[in-house]
Amino acid sequence: MLASLQIQSRISQLSAVTKRPRAQGKSYQRSPQKKQKSNSPFVLRRSLRSQGIPPDSSTASGPKDNFDDNSQPTDKKSPSEPIPISMRDAYNGDIDIPNKKLIETIKGFDDESMDKNSVLGDRIEKGKASGTVNLESLRLEPDNIARIVPGRILNVRFFPTNNVRMVAVGNKYGNIGFWNVDAPQEDGDVIFLYRPHSGPVSGILVDPFSVSKMITSCYGGFIRVMDIEKEMFDLAYMSEHPIFSISQRPHDMKSIYYGEGKGGLGIWDLRA
Repeated sequence: MLASLQIQSRISQLSAVTKRPRAQGKSYQRSPQKKQKSNSPFVLRRSLRSQGIPPDSSTASGPKDNFDDNSQPTDKKSPSEPIPISMRDAYNGDIDIPNKKLIETIKGFDDESMDKNSVLGDRIEKGKASGTVNLESLRLEPDNIARIVPGRILNVRFFPTNNVRMVAVGNKYGNIGFWNVDAPQEDGDVIFLYRPHSGPVSGILVDPFSVSKMITSCYGGFIRVMDIEKEMFDLAYMSEHPIFSISQRPHDMKSIYYGEGKGGLGIWDLRA
């Protein structure tokens, strides 16, 4: 019966097929040559934590980009504290002479013989007619370029003065920088850097009727008023939410409109 089914012949055919050499495929073939062992010793890299060794205290806080903790006075108040900060403490430097120079410059704005009832741009000399401007004739001079603060500038505000061009800018580190554009380069001190905030500066306002007062806000939830007469960055308002913008009405310099948190809008009276 087994012979009639030809089972033995089928088994013999299958055995012959399995013993045939396989054809070479098109897949990547590794070289059969073994790599020579290197004579140099093998170094096993392991972290200090895996070895149970505490990290070096000098580098535990990470790398620092040309920043020296010892050069920063330890008695200066932190901008993250909800307290007034003097301009001297907020000034980014050990020498107070540039700080005094900026204070005297801004104080001189109010002492100049300028129309107190006008704002920069409102006074137009008679005889001058408006017209078009040829943009191709405009040139950016090298003397009109300056780096005022480190990092990115988030806000820019011109002081509303008729005789002196002064610019105030804020960056993402909480710095406020001032640039006296018209100051002679030989004077040396034309840029003044302060840090009254601990977070990105979200707004800058200058009172056109009293340029000695400037209002700034930050994502840290603080609104401060720089008062040149008191030489202070006073704390006007504090919120647990980030403040994203501030604004004022043209004829109401005593109130601040601010946007905070997720769609919040508030009004703060500076006289409160």
